[in-house]
Amino acid sequence: MTPLVFAEAEIEKAALEWFREIGYSILFGPDISLGGPAEKRASYADVVLVDRLREAIAKINPRIPAEAWEEAVRRVLRPEAPSLLENNRIFHRHLVNGVPVEYRKGDRVVHDQVWIMDFANPDSNDWLAVNQFSVTEQKVNRRADVVVFVTMIFPLRKDGMWRLM
Repeated sequence: MTPLVFAEAEIEKAALEWFREIGYSILFGPDISLGGPAEKRASYADVVLVDRLREAIAKINPRIPAEAWEEAVRRVLRPEAPSLLENNRIFHRHLVNGVPVEYRKGDRVVHDQVWIMDFANPDSNDWLAVNQFSVTEQKVNRRADVVVFVTMIFPLRKDGMWRLM
């Protein structure tokens, strides 16, 4: 029996079609990269689509004031610890328990959680698949065939910064 052989482009196309069928938006990496017609990244080092993150946080957390959304974005984008392991634990807590924020409501300070993922209503999340997504990290260029974004979930590099792979 002859083994089936698939071209890489066919697998990429099939994966994108599968993601589209289950409700993901599909974008072409070069279109959303620096200089692209639908630019969403300031540089190839950016792996977080910050505008989409902000929109998702606003959609998931409508009762929380905008300044608390921004605090949550800052806390998610800037790792708190020098250790990769500790930053991954912190991010997991943010993902599962929400990002702790505080804001003023009248004359009192409110301690609350901003959610970056809506587990109760999955359709509220921003489901996105991007093909040919290029990242430059420490002068090394990488281009993934397909990258999946869910509101935003990324592993961290050893130095504690967000990265794609």
